[in-house]
This record gives sequence, C-alpha cells and structure tokens, in this order.
Amino acid sequence: MGSRSNRKGVSRRSVGSFSFDGSSSFFGFGLDVGFNFGFGFNSASGSVANYRQGESTKTSTPSDGSIVKGESPVLELRHLPAADQNSFITSLVAFCQHIISSDGSTTDHSHYLSVEAVRLISKLHDLMKARIEGRSTAPLAGGEVWDSIDAARHRLAALIGLNEALEVGNPFAFLGIAAFAVLEVCDSPFGEWQRHLHGAKSLLDYHCPDPSALEQLSHTVTGLTEIVARLVWWDTLGAIARGSKGLIFDDWHRKTLDHRIFQLVGCSADTFDLFSRVAKGEVATDSLSCCVMAVEQLARIDSGESAWSLSANVNRCASAIAMLAQVEDTGDGHAHRALDSAVERACQLISRMTPSSIYYIHVAVSAYLAGMHAASTHQCEILRAYWHHCNHTVVQRYPDGLAKCEERWRARGLAGVC
Repeated sequence: MGSRSNRKGVSRRSVGSFSFDGSSSFFGFGLDVGFNFGFGFNSASGSVANYRQGESTKTSTPSDGSIVKGESPVLELRHLPAADQNSFITSLVAFCQHIISSDGSTTDHSHYLSVEAVRLISKLHDLMKARIEGRSTAPLAGGEVWDSIDAARHRLAALIGLNEALEVGNPFAFLGIAAFAVLEVCDSPFGEWQRHLHGAKSLLDYHCPDPSALEQLSHTVTGLTEIVARLVWWDTLGAIARGSKGLIFDDWHRKTLDHRIFQLVGCSADTFDLFSRVAKGEVATDSLSCCVMAVEQLARIDSGESAWSLSANVNRCASAIAMLAQVEDTGDGHAHRALDSAVERACQLISRMTPSSIYYIHVAVSAYLAGMHAASTHQCEILRAYWHHCNHTVVQRYPDGLAKCEERWRARGLAGVC
C-alpha cells in the first residue's frame, strides 16, 4: 500500500511507524481476559448475528447500504460458559455487532466511522466470532498455536482492514489492535504480549498525547478508555510474567484503571499498584517500601469465599510473590520464607476457585508466578489442574503456561510432576 495521507496530513509511517503486514498474519497472536464495555449491546438477548461486508465497490459513506446482513447462524453468547461470557473477545463481538447493526450510521462516531473503519469492524467481527466458534488448537513447540484455515483467512482479512485504517490514521484502528492484542495474550508464549501493545502506544501517542485528549476522543470512539485500560493491564501483568523491568505505557495511562475495571478483573487497586511498582523496577531502588507493601498485601487477605474475594486474594499473593522473588535473589532468608508462604496461600486459594468463575481466566499470571516458585508436588498438582481448565474452555488460552511451569518443576527436582 502507498503512504496515503491521513486526516492530519501525516503519512501512515508517521503514526508511530506502526503497521501490520501479511508476514505476521499467521502467528498465534493472542490473553483473553474478561472485560465488558458499555457499548449499548442488549445483553438480555444474548445473541450476535453474523453480519458481513457487502460486495459493493461503492466508496460512499457506510450508511448508504454498503453493509448487508449475512445468512450465517446466530452466535448465542448467552450459551457460552460464564468465563467466556466475561471475555474481552465476546465484548469485541458485541461492540462490532452494535456498529454493524446500525449500518455504520451511529452519529456519535462522527466522521471517524469511515468506509475503512466500518470495513475493519466487519472483518474484526468475523475474526472474533470464528475464534469463539472454534479452531484447531494443536500447540507448536514454542507455545504458539496454528489457526484453522478459516480462522487464518479471517485473520488475514482483519490485518488488511487494520492496515487500511492505520493508513488514514483512523482512531477506530484501536479496535483492531485490541483484537490482535487479546489473541496475542491467549495464544502466544506466556507473557510475551508486547508486540501489539507497542503499536497501540504509538497510535495512542498520535491521537491522545494527554489525558484530556483521551477523554475527548473517548466520546467519539465508544469504549476507548476501557480499551486503553485493558492494554495497560496486559502491559503490567506481561512484564510481571516475564520478570522484565520497564513498562510500555505511561503512568497517566495506568490511571484509566478505575474501580469498575478492578471489579471486572478481580484485582484490588492497591494490588495493581504493587504489580506496577515491581514492573517498573522500583524494588531495586526502594526495596524496604516494597517489602512493606508486600507484607500489607498478605495481611489483607481475608476469608471471603465469593468469586471476587478469591480472585482478589490470589492476586494479593501474586503481587507479594513478584516482589519477594526479587528480594530473595539477595539471599535474604526471611524473604525466602515469606515467598514460600505466599506461594502456598496462592495455591490454596486457586484450588478453591471454580473453573466457571468469571474471574478464573484473570488469575493466569498469578498461577504462573506460583508455578515458577512452587515447592511441593501438591502445589504442582493444583496448578496443573488450573492450566488444564484454561485449555478446555470454549475460548482456549495459554497453550504453554503449564509447559513452562513443568520445565521449572523438573529443574527444581520436584518428583512426580511429569
């Protein structure tokens, strides 16, 4: 494609030098975590029809009838397991349907809802729907997953649509990046979720250099703030899983995670703050304060048995594990004992969570951290069961989470884990 100018007279390469090409279309992109947007989707009906882009070659506005309804069977979202109903993938399907069903004429979206944007939304809808309806999931040696032929076709079409939206600098490209980011989280080697996050940050810098610009654009692109919050969550938790230092998004972006978001992901705000401090590398510069925060997290674990309480408590343990693991490297015996205790409590809590919990898929990084520091075969069995359940849902996730844990268990000489 050429470097056609966007609405501000900036070429595609100026938009953070970020675009997609076919060479990346068959990688296993993918952390699907539960997430609900306020997109005006009627959840009571619980269904999303499969609409498709028409074959018309007209270049007028989307509302002129260039989108037609398809004949494919209706996807009954209400029949999905609870964890999948609370999935970001499902939310993306619902949002795309909201736009398509209005024939692209929703006035709130103004001139941004161009032909390129509506074409992208239609292709994203087909891709997300194909993911929910199933695909081949044989894992590769590196932990990635091959798509079925049908899913690969939808993926390539969505990539082309995303490139078109990026060429003109359309902010609806955020939806495309979010879609590929969620697939990257689901399917890529565990924690390696940076590829599309860098692209999203570049596009965000271009359109929203400060909080006020983000707030203004979110009135046009419905759900944009929630999308940014989700990307920030993956940025932080991915860094924790990798054990790397430094984050892609800025501090002000992390403020997009509010009480409603934390309720959705089953994590307390103070727990996320400790995750962020560890990911930014603050343990090395202020280990005493971080140790105090870790102890506070463990002290705040309560006896609640609700789905949210169990998830929040697991994440409290994980934030302490992430911090104490870095202090343990200094040879501190007290830190080592505290770490072992946090791992044991995390495993006990995970064992009490039901796979049907809407928060089950949200504690993957916490389960991974516990797995990396497991000290008994009983802990290993609990965590093995967790990964097994994640790979036997409708939308399967984290193909190599267990493999990475078992590699560590073998290295630590834990018997009976294979």
